[in-house]
Amino acid sequence: MAVKVPITVEGNLTSDPKLGEKDGRAYAQLTVVENDRRLNEDTKEWEDVGEPIFHNTVVFGKQAENVAASLREGHRVVVTGDLHFQAYEKDGQRRQGTQIVASAVAPSLRFATVDVQRNPKAPSPEASATGPVATAETGWAVASVQP
Repeated sequence: MAVKVPITVEGNLTSDPKLGEKDGRAYAQLTVVENDRRLNEDTKEWEDVGEPIFHNTVVFGKQAENVAASLREGHRVVVTGDLHFQAYEKDGQRRQGTQIVASAVAPSLRFATVDVQRNPKAPSPEASATGPVATAETGWAVASVQP
């Protein structure tokens, strides 16, 4: 059984999310890089502190489609989910790695603003029997990020 640990990270996307589909289920792969910075009091310039940490991340379903449609390389994001530890073999050598299986991906509002648009929900018998069906004006999805 794979070990998983709850995790939340904030960092920048290293490239545009890659959208794919397997067995009829959408997924998006993205890499989030975290790097600490500090202000050098002598030069008054920001400097990287330590080595950057890269988080391979995957998100599934409609959220994957929203991530791929909304986020781009360099955007700052907040990711929460489970950190999975994996063992694999590459070039005949046993290796270990980690991957975040995201339950939520969102743009960080630390250095940006966003416009939010809702996605329409698919109509279903339960939705129409118990209340109104969501329209394009009432479904949620992040539309764009302005740095």
